[in-house]
Amino acid sequence: MKIDPQFCRVDDGLDTILGKWKIPIILYLLKNQTMRFSDLQKVLPKISKKMLSKNLKELEDIIDSLHKWGLRHQQHLSKKA
Repeated sequence: MKIDPQFCRVDDGLDTILGKWKIPIILYLLKNQTMRFSDLQKVLPKISKKMLSKNLKELEDIIDSLHKWGLRHQQHLSKKA
């Protein structure tokens, strides 16, 4: 598949994952598996409730999409083997 760099939207996807707060949120969630909203706020005291909520909603969609892609990719690789 050839993508014209002028119309490539990969940067939009990466921006969704690489926002200022997303990596710290992901790291805390990976380390602790389950955290309450208030617990995330405590470990990230500089983030507002509104910003934390916004970032969590964005991450929910992108992580779900990445999970689905990972499953399809794993099937693709197993067919090649």
